[in-house]
Amino acid sequence: MVESQCIYTTLTGFSYYYLGVGAEIGYDAANGYPNSIPVNQQPYIDALVACAARSQIQERLAEADAAQADLTAEEVENQNRQFIAFRDCMVGRGWGIPEPVPNEQGLLFGGFASTASWVAPPGESLTTSDDLGECQSEAGASAGGD
Repeated sequence: MVESQCIYTTLTGFSYYYLGVGAEIGYDAANGYPNSIPVNQQPYIDALVACAARSQIQERLAEADAAQADLTAEEVENQNRQFIAFRDCMVGRGWGIPEPVPNEQGLLFGGFASTASWVAPPGESLTTSDDLGECQSEAGASAGGD
């Protein structure tokens, strides 16, 4: 992310310091945005387009989708087992994560876009919480995954 210059530094020229997963942007009172930059205005849209191009996120997501398309039934089952263990861990820590619904392939995790419906417990954020990494580790171990 830093290499993509999507995070503000004095070298990048961006006037805000992060673009958040939850559609928020870091405060930028010095440039007229005292309560965060509205996501429905041009500065956000310009930054989002620039960040996507620099980080090549769209290409990475397409690669991930292509990899998912070739999963065997056993791999789908393993990923589902890990997601259920992950979700149980997160819900146990107070996160609101909807019941999973299988996609056309049978996968329970809908990808990054599905995290938009997750509700963080008070004081937590999807982008900063240790819960994600800890629950991923726990889920991998308990489900016998990678």
